[in-house]
Amino acid sequence: MEEIIEKIIKFILVLTFIIAGLLYWLLPKTKLAKHFKMNETLFVATNVIGIICGIIGLVVTLVWPQFIVEMHLWELILIPFVIIHVYWAIIMKTRKTLDVLDEKQEYDMTKAAAITWGLSIPAMVFLFILYDKEILSGIAWFPYYLFTALLIFSATTLFSFKKV
Repeated sequence: MEEIIEKIIKFILVLTFIIAGLLYWLLPKTKLAKHFKMNETLFVATNVIGIICGIIGLVVTLVWPQFIVEMHLWELILIPFVIIHVYWAIIMKTRKTLDVLDEKQEYDMTKAAAITWGLSIPAMVFLFILYDKEILSGIAWFPYYLFTALLIFSATTLFSFKKV
């Protein structure tokens, strides 16, 4: 049964990346592209999706650590986050500039990156303790770090952005 689920997940991943690649290639050439804009709503939505993906990823990593890598669940969980960043890339390609964020958004993301780096150290100490007590296997290290960093970064960015 697990093999069938893994094959379905791989198919979904490949199909998603093919569609995302085609959209990135084709959409900027259409008249629809002029309606694509970077705005506050998209910035907030990106961070909310990052928080949701981070929480779901952490829960799955801690509850089913044996499946998170083996069945490609971590990649499946990241699909919404990847899709919204493909949308960002389409906006950048359409506008022909990488500067789609304002100064405050860039500042908030820089601040969040520093906080994420600092908080990732105690998070990894916690993971090491779980590993040392044989609660988690070594295979869970990458998804745990990825989802912890995504959650902290997205939450801190959103908090800093909404703080007046």
